[in-house]
Amino acid sequence: MISPLFYAVLSAWQVWRRDSRGQVMMGDTGSNVLGASLGLALASPSFSLWVQVVTTLALIALHGVTERVSLTALIESKPALKWLDSLTGVR
Repeated sequence: MISPLFYAVLSAWQVWRRDSRGQVMMGDTGSNVLGASLGLALASPSFSLWVQVVTTLALIALHGVTERVSLTALIESKPALKWLDSLTGVR
């Protein structure tokens, strides 16, 4: 059986290829659908409870950080994050 995560990743890959060239933009609606798909995939029995707990705690921590600090400012101030961001294509 194929993991539900496979379908979310496959869809995201297809959009990312064009988005990174500046041809299309996923936007808020696409991001919400992608997030929901990844959340459902993570909640599936394909992942152990340990993976689910660690991922949930990491997302809660990231949310807490972004409530206090601009994510854009944080990315721009850290060379490693800026490099990772540059992998996503045109800015």
